[in-house]
Amino acid sequence: MKRHRRIPADAGLQSERTELSWRRTLLALTIASIASARILHPLLGTVALIIGAAGFTLAAVVAVVSRHRFARMHAWFTAHHSQARATPPSSVISGRTLLTLSAFLSIGSALILAQVLLL
Repeated sequence: MKRHRRIPADAGLQSERTELSWRRTLLALTIASIASARILHPLLGTVALIIGAAGFTLAAVVAVVSRHRFARMHAWFTAHHSQARATPPSSVISGRTLLTLSAFLSIGSALILAQVLLL
């Protein structure tokens, strides 16, 4: 009886799905940063521009790190797809860290926007 080697149906696609989700996060963060700076500038002045610049900077960091992570993980998945228990490489900045930073900036921007709209 011949044993078939078990290969995941989507070997290597996990990193592609993750990359696409980070791109959506990046797009949302960039749009939110630009919109918050534009909407809040007449009311907060320089503070609104600082918030927008911080969000845009965070978006740039997310873009660079997620692209680097995608390249490393994709190379690992395609090289090790036949090894079911191989350990993937660790990343410089975890996805949770980037997500947490994005969430804090988004919540802070939303709170400031709510405060301005309620004035």
